[in-house]
Amino acid sequence: MSNGNPIDENTVVQKVGAVLRQVESSQAAGYQLLAQQQERRLARRRAVESRLAPQLESDDPRLIAARQATQRASELALAAQQRVKRLANWPKLRQDDDWVVTGQVRQADGLPAAGVTIRVFEQDRKFDDFFGTTQPNEFGDFVKVYNVCQFRDQFGDSFPDLFIMVVDEKGQPLVTSTTPISIRAGGVEHFDIQLGPVIT
Repeated sequence: MSNGNPIDENTVVQKVGAVLRQVESSQAAGYQLLAQQQERRLARRRAVESRLAPQLESDDPRLIAARQATQRASELALAAQQRVKRLANWPKLRQDDDWVVTGQVRQADGLPAAGVTIRVFEQDRKFDDFFGTTQPNEFGDFVKVYNVCQFRDQFGDSFPDLFIMVVDEKGQPLVTSTTPISIRAGGVEHFDIQLGPVIT
């Protein structure tokens, strides 16, 4: 319940920044631990398969089950390793008022999009304010860090109404939102984007 006092936006920004850094640190540590656990699990599965292989025929259900278990463990270990690598690309937020736009761009077939640029805008009543560009990495992930206080001083808004545009290597739009994807964006805004099929 509000006590009638106005909200101090600077205090809100500082608290959001502190929470973001805590989340960033805990996520990285958590996925690193998960990756280590999956690697140990994979090693155990491989040991079981290696022990059974000389003793059983190749079509023995026990050996088939062991191989399937090894394959599943390998897939999980790879997924955990990729997640750790993706988190390693996450930018280090240096100040409480550093906020971030993040997301993933995929092709129509679900693979990471390559050769595209993401343009970030803030919707205004008169003119949309260009916010900057960023490129996706090998996983299709993209990140754009901005300082909310500088943004507020430059454009006069307390919280941005964000939308994004994806353009190809020639600068031609592939995806554009005509309305803000995120109204009154907060400390972290994440966008999942899937491009349409290429028309030749």
